[in-house]
Amino acid sequence: MKNKLLIAALAIIIGACAMKEAYTITVESSGTKIATGKLTRSLLETDKDFAGWFKYEYSAYQPEKTSTAFLDSTMKDKTCIVFLGTWCSDSRRDVPRMLKVLDSAKVSEKNISLYGVDRLKKCESGLAEKYHITRVPTLIILKDSTEVGRIVEKPTETIDRDMVKLIKKF
Repeated sequence: MKNKLLIAALAIIIGACAMKEAYTITVESSGTKIATGKLTRSLLETDKDFAGWFKYEYSAYQPEKTSTAFLDSTMKDKTCIVFLGTWCSDSRRDVPRMLKVLDSAKVSEKNISLYGVDRLKKCESGLAEKYHITRVPTLIILKDSTEVGRIVEKPTETIDRDMVKLIKKF
């Protein structure tokens, strides 16, 4: 009986921790809303201050089928970390496009992490510092915790072509 109570108590505690928001929202005096910390895709898709730019860029971007087919066959054992600034025009343009490429390549959402940073490129978790983030957006592709490559601020060609080049170089 004691073990069952202990298990039930642990389940409640773990559930409460999982429900806690992993991000923080601040609003600058100018009215700009900044989300920092571990973000959810749902936040970007549904928040009234983010959804407009997110949905527009996501639907407008059309990745190349050859690139996404290649990525579909090579990304299964890789994870992606995306650092973005909800205040940053480059992030507003390219993060939805990055997610469109990853969706088109059938990369599982569990293999994609989104982190919002403030204007100093910092977030509460310390990951921005760990990965030496100096510009946003930054997409980092990892395989077994080893960095395959990254796209910083904006792609050289297109997001999908740049991702293919990173995978091929690794």
